[in-house]
Amino acid sequence: MYRLFIWPFVLILSIGGYWYPKLGLLMYPMLVFIMIFGIFRGRYWCGNICPRGAFLDIPIQSLKGKNKKIPKLFHNGTFKVLALILLMGFFMINTVKAFGYWDSYLFWDKLGAVGVNMCAITTVIALVLGFTIHHRAWCSFCPMGTVQSSLHKAKNKTVKKIKRKKA
Repeated sequence: MYRLFIWPFVLILSIGGYWYPKLGLLMYPMLVFIMIFGIFRGRYWCGNICPRGAFLDIPIQSLKGKNKKIPKLFHNGTFKVLALILLMGFFMINTVKAFGYWDSYLFWDKLGAVGVNMCAITTVIALVLGFTIHHRAWCSFCPMGTVQSSLHKAKNKTVKKIKRKKA
């Protein structure tokens, strides 16, 4: 039910952020929250809470019609890691550049613009894939989903090792 109300967040941030870049500052705590959440729940965020997932499921799927099968490449671990490196590299480089404005009144706008640009770029990618292949094609290799899944697997391996040592 709440997914009906969270999907506009993607448009507000992706479009509205160009007029009010400080909206992009929401991305930083959200990324941290998603990673911490992923440790405990894996990719639960992706299918149940993600505003972009809701955006792709609600308006886009209804506009698109029939889906094609998501290409195996998008499920490939190497492809997912490359997408993660590319997008997180872009995010980190631009975040560092924004810190060049630390002593300026523009700092918070520049830092927020990084989040806005990331949201807008990934939304455009998701839309292109959503209308040409499958409404959730982006989700199959989303960098945040990859991070969540990896952190959850690492936590589970660590817990198993601890349990074995205690036994």
